[in-house]
Amino acid sequence: MMGRSQLVRYPLICSGLIILSVVVGQSDASLLERAGLVIVLGLFLLGSVLWGVAFVLLVRAQTRGERVEVPDMFWPTQDGDPRRRAMVRSLTALYVVGLVSSMWEPFAVLGVMPGVALAGLWNTAARSDGAVGVEKG
Repeated sequence: MMGRSQLVRYPLICSGLIILSVVVGQSDASLLERAGLVIVLGLFLLGSVLWGVAFVLLVRAQTRGERVEVPDMFWPTQDGDPRRRAMVRSLTALYVVGLVSSMWEPFAVLGVMPGVALAGLWNTAARSDGAVGVEKG
């Protein structure tokens, strides 16, 4: 499992890839249009797989008796980590870039899926680091 310090930069990389896909997709050449779509669909597929991994890890934590709630799979929880603010800012930037980019390229909104997955992985890493108070319930 990667550390939370590494997770902070990935939403910004995904934002750059979404912007690249929109710029490439605005080209008149059909090959470049397809390349922009492939970038966005690749981000969506990557995000879907990573979210599935985060989901399984959070469900496993719940079967161990930890209290896991639905928002834990979609947004970084309040766990007292000073890096959380940077993660929230980078995720917010990713979501804004995805929504604004969808005005030019409708499929660009699919590129925000890695952000959802990274939030789930953040919370999974917080549980494994012991940063989240474990409530048996």
